[in-house]
Amino acid sequence: MQLVLLLKDGERNVGQLVEALHLPQSTVSRHLALLRSADLVRTRRETTSVYYRLADGHVGRLVQEAFSHAQHERLDLPDHPAPDAAPGGVH
Repeated sequence: MQLVLLLKDGERNVGQLVEALHLPQSTVSRHLALLRSADLVRTRRETTSVYYRLADGHVGRLVQEAFSHAQHERLDLPDHPAPDAAPGGVH
């Protein structure tokens, strides 16, 4: 989840993610491979670096919503009112 939240702010290479998460490179790479196999992230190679980004904005919004929900549950806060559905949107 932390990887997705970091990538929500923009593209990063593995070294930047390792530094931000304070985890071994092998751990970060293993988690990135899982996200990639699930089509949640995309990659771009630049010389010897591989850059990762979210597959689309929807992924980041889903994770942010999950964290928001967990915080509301933990703090026993009421739900937000449901936004009006966009025309032609999925309900």
